[in-house]
Amino acid sequence: MTASERPRFTWCRLEDRYLPVYRCMICKAPCAARSALEAHSIVENLLEEGKIKEYFVMTAKKTAGKPADAVETPGEERYFILENGKLKPFAAEDFSSAVIYQALEAFSVERRFVKPEDKQELLYQGKHPAKQTAPMLLMRDGADTVLSNWEDLEANPQQLAQVEEVIAVKPVRQVFVLKRK
Repeated sequence: MTASERPRFTWCRLEDRYLPVYRCMICKAPCAARSALEAHSIVENLLEEGKIKEYFVMTAKKTAGKPADAVETPGEERYFILENGKLKPFAAEDFSSAVIYQALEAFSVERRFVKPEDKQELLYQGKHPAKQTAPMLLMRDGADTVLSNWEDLEANPQQLAQVEEVIAVKPVRQVFVLKRK
C-alpha cells in the first residue's frame, strides 16, 4: 500500500488489517480509529461521494437542558428567554414582553454513519418529545434557534450536524394575577 492510498484506509483492530475508511465509518463497534476519523475531512469526502450516509440519533436526557451559566435548584421549573440568538435563563421574578420558553425535556444528539442503501431519517432513543412542544437547538458555536415544530426538524435532520443539544420547549406567557386582600 502506497502512502497516497493510505488516507483511504485505516487499521482495524477487530479484523487486524487495513480497511477502507467508509467501512470503518459504518461499523457499529466503538473504537479510537473511528472517533479520530469523524473529525477528519475524509468524512466529508465520503458523504459527497455517496459511500456513506449520516443520520442523527436523539437520546432523551434525565434533566431538561441548562446553559452553563444557569443555576440549578431542586424542584424549580426551567424557563429561558432567547435574546440575540443566545439562550439565557429567566427568573420568575423578572419581567419580559418577549416569548419565554419552558424547558420540558432535553435530548443529546449523536451523529452516526450508515451504508448508502440504509434509511437516513432522524431516530429517537427512549421517549419521543411531546407534539405540543417545539425544538430549541443549542448550537456548538453558541447561536441558539427555536423551530416552529418537530416536523421541521425531521424534514431537515442535517441541521443537527452542529447541534450540541436539543431541548423540547413550550412557549409560555408571563401574566400577573391581582388578588384582593
